[in-house]
Amino acid sequence: MAKRKKTAGAKKKAVRRSWSEKDLETLRKMAPTRPAGLIAYELGRTEGALRNKAHTEGISFGSPERSPYGKPATRGKKKSSRAKASRKK
Repeated sequence: MAKRKKTAGAKKKAVRRSWSEKDLETLRKMAPTRPAGLIAYELGRTEGALRNKAHTEGISFGSPERSPYGKPATRGKKKSSRAKASRKK
């Protein structure tokens, strides 16, 4: 019995793209304030490729607690309903 070639649903072969100066500049500018996943999406690359290039270039990402849009993250404690009820008295 002969093997059939896969035609429908076959995976596309990955195409390696070189990093342009514009891509690197965008990465340097966005890395301190935006998460890696968002930068990767905007550059059309995988998060792994982005993190690898950032490591190679010595670029570090900002704190994971930061908001992706430059606004401070809200990480305060939620007050319980008992605390609210006792203050109303």
